[in-house]
Amino acid sequence: MEIEKKDKPTPMPWFLIISWINVPLFLLTSIYMLSNEQFIRITSAFFMFLAAVMSLPPIANLVTSKVNYTSSDTLRAAIVLILVMLSAIAIPTDYAI
Repeated sequence: MEIEKKDKPTPMPWFLIISWINVPLFLLTSIYMLSNEQFIRITSAFFMFLAAVMSLPPIANLVTSKVNYTSSDTLRAAIVLILVMLSAIAIPTDYAI
């Protein structure tokens, strides 16, 4: 009796390229938000940092192995987009970049 292997969805190459480009941009943005004079942007920097972490393919593979749940690239992209929008919403209007 042969054991069936669970087929993992193969990641799309364009998604991997975009995610590796976005990670440094998100990290630099969150560092800028924390290092700026107004420390009130901590919530926005936190959401941007979470977006960077969620964009990393190795982190996604680690979560997939620990939780035993595979998420599609589209779902991960939607989560990252929502986190970036939350980061933009969290910037106070008085302290806009």
